Amino acid sequence: MAIRTKVRLRSSKRRSVAAGRMARSSRVVRDHKPIKREIRRNGHATHKTAPFPEIKLPGPGHSFIKAMRYLDTLTDFERLRIVRYNNHNFDLDRMRTLLRRLGNPHTRFKSIHVAGTKGKGSTCAMLASMLQACGYKVGLYTSPHLIDIRERICVDGQMISHAEFGRLIRQIEPIAARMRPTPTYFDVLTAAAFKYFEEQKVDIAVVETGLGGRLDSTNVLTPEVTAITSLSKDHMQQLGHSLPQIAQEKAGIFKTGVPAG
Repeated sequence: MAIRTKVRLRSSKRRSVAAGRMARSSRVVRDHKPIKREIRRNGHATHKTAPFPEIKLPGPGHSFIKAMRYLDTLTDFERLRIVRYNNHNFDLDRMRTLLRRLGNPHTRFKSIHVAGTKGKGSTCAMLASMLQACGYKVGLYTSPHLIDIRERICVDGQMISHAEFGRLIRQIEPIAARMRPTPTYFDVLTAAAFKYFEEQKVDIAVVETGLGGRLDSTNVLTPEVTAITSLSKDHMQQLGHSLPQIAQEKAGIFKTGVPAG
């Protein structure tokens, strides 16, 4: 009898624990159900079902997500297999207009402009590191990114924060929306980088071209020095089918009176 009593006590405890868990889980489920509220109008009571509570992300994270959603609506030549390389798709006047409406931030810091087929990203990273080691405050703009879009915009080796990235894209969005033709994905990112470098008061920015050089969005700069790394047959649909043609497009970043390497 004593053994049976112990077994019954244990089983009853298990049932009570299970019942408690079910009650807690049901409360959680009920918390996520629409809430019925009683509303009295003219002395009569009616019930109104409130919608599900809206889940809001923290401010910086929310602004970053909104910025990424906006960028996804823009033309992104990096993802297109076939891109017509002409003055319509790659329009420097469009880029100049966007920057002018932002206050021409690209004129307020010194820069180094680098083009090429291979090694331009590594060259930019090395230049930025050397300048930083010499005590300069250095901006670095490269493309494309590997994991995080913020890799493209750095100051002294630190990526732009989520909050700052979201704020800058939010600042550019209404300006770009009023423009015809609409700025591209790369236009907006380049403008955000230049605006960030201006705000951070960098001493110098090392800027890598995206595609080619002559019609690239970054070619609005008047740099302290330009450089072209090794050339090879790449993006031949856009830049040409021979090395002289490709070299001519890359050399489009050269400016009168600006040293070239």
